[in-house]
Amino acid sequence: MKKILLILAAATLALVSCKKEEAAAEDPYLSLSQESPVVDCSASTFNVGVKANNHWDYSVSMGEDWVSAEPRGDSIAVSVAANSVYDNRMGAVRITSGKLTRVISITQLAFPNPDRIEVSPDSLEFTAEGGSKDVVVTANCDWTATVSDTSWLSISAYSGQTRTVTVTVSESELDEQRVALVVFKKGKKSATLKVKQAAAAPFEPETGIIAQWNFTESDDNYLKSHNPQWDYNNPNINTDWLLVAEDNVNTAHWVLGTTDDRPTFTPRSAISKGIAFNGQWTDDGLQFSVNEFNGAKGMKVNFACGLKTGNKTAPAKWGIKFSTDGGENWIEGDTRLYYKDGTEIEYIMDKTNKVQHDILSSITLEKNVKKAHLIVYLYCVDGAIQLGGSARTTAVSTMRFCPAKVKAQTIGAEINLEAAE
Repeated sequence: MKKILLILAAATLALVSCKKEEAAAEDPYLSLSQESPVVDCSASTFNVGVKANNHWDYSVSMGEDWVSAEPRGDSIAVSVAANSVYDNRMGAVRITSGKLTRVISITQLAFPNPDRIEVSPDSLEFTAEGGSKDVVVTANCDWTATVSDTSWLSISAYSGQTRTVTVTVSESELDEQRVALVVFKKGKKSATLKVKQAAAAPFEPETGIIAQWNFTESDDNYLKSHNPQWDYNNPNINTDWLLVAEDNVNTAHWVLGTTDDRPTFTPRSAISKGIAFNGQWTDDGLQFSVNEFNGAKGMKVNFACGLKTGNKTAPAKWGIKFSTDGGENWIEGDTRLYYKDGTEIEYIMDKTNKVQHDILSSITLEKNVKKAHLIVYLYCVDGAIQLGGSARTTAVSTMRFCPAKVKAQTIGAEINLEAAE
């Protein structure tokens, strides 16, 4: 009897155990060997293992135009087409088994992005007056810029990536168009901006007399009314005293030279139809100034001045130089000295007392000048004076800046502009 009971108990335990195993086998499960694969931009196929205790199925749920899949036993083969764009893209394959779902989320990397540089607009045009304009440089790399001609064109930035660049062009006086290139470059990749500037309109300043300094009155009232800085009661004045023209634009004044430790200049007196002054040192002289001067390349600037010696003494030699930038740079003029009879001489030599001399000089403009500050400087070349005949000394000399028969006109000094040949 005991044996029968033991056999029945063992059978019961075996039956319960089998039912538990059957119940456990009925719980569904679904898993994937990888759920977030990352692949490069080339076409490829990769396998994803699938574990399930029930039938499973699949579908491409994202990226249908470049993702495909097919089952291979306990795995699924996923294929991707090549990515030819410069951005990453996402695809997905959905695996289902009953109520269970798993997703293979695929990231395909972008096609390698080459250096890219673009400029917009790629050409600019300027008038002869010049100015500034903006362009936009679009780039995914660090570029550097070069300008083919920096003498008239500049840019606000010479390196960067995507940014606005300002192009500035100076005024042109050329009679033809000019062109420059701005190249934005990284390695072999580049973008070129072409800049054109139109030719300047013909520049033809009026020729003829630019300025005159006249002494035509017979008494001292002319000098008093036209020389507000001249002080008859204080002859030791040391300022710009000689003449202020009636329009208060063109002036003439005495200039002390550059010798160190020199005495203060003393104007001698006011003289009817002229002014007397002392000249002793190198670079002592008279400056004639004209504002708002216009001259074209090739035109000739001529200067004429009348000087009269004192009592048998005068600076031995005079020079004349010109500046079109207010005295920053000087050009020595082609200077000639004449007796009143028209005879050309090298030195002022007063053998007969109070001889009239005319000094003429000129330069040819090498470029256009507009609204310039023109200065003509009549100066002692070496500071020595000629006494009577051939003797020379460094004693103070007396000169009179006075009316001269220059080109048949009675003037003190004149500047005129002559047309180019």
